[in-house]
Amino acid sequence: MGPDIFTVRRNNRIFFFLALTAITVSSIIVTEYDIAKGFTSIYKAITWSLSNFYPDANAMTRLPDIMIKLQETVLISIAATTVAALCAFFFSIFGSKTTKVNSILSTLSRGVASFSRNIPDAVWALILLFSFGQSALTGYFALFFATFGFLTRTFIETIDEVGDSSVEALRATGASYTHIIAHAYLPL
Repeated sequence: MGPDIFTVRRNNRIFFFLALTAITVSSIIVTEYDIAKGFTSIYKAITWSLSNFYPDANAMTRLPDIMIKLQETVLISIAATTVAALCAFFFSIFGSKTTKVNSILSTLSRGVASFSRNIPDAVWALILLFSFGQSALTGYFALFFATFGFLTRTFIETIDEVGDSSVEALRATGASYTHIIAHAYLPL
């Protein structure tokens, strides 16, 4: 008979905490972190944050500029999401296994969606920021690429889950490709 399950769990916990302790101690040694100074600085850090993050009269004078930038940010995110959803719709129709026009276009659509989706939006933002500088267009494209990849993949999976009975019925009646997509796959 093998070892007791509770003994295995206890040994796993002990190993985990020993590994965590070893990583912490080695990090303290490598970075030359002063533990005593770190704990004595907590009061100063709290005092500094309360004095600098508390809104005062000077902060309120900047509020109109902040609100304008906030409105711009919201509008950019809405525009990026809307355009990405429209592009994702067409890419998903071409990329889905059930609605694909041909294999090359399907593979290309899926590849573009996977590439766009697998790069996090923060990385897109950094790539575009270093390439084109800081602007509203950089933020727009960062949101567009991340949203496009996610929505394309989601739409492809949703289209692929549709039952074949409605598609077969429409094909039997002689419906065109556009009619099949409009009536079998789109929830109108």
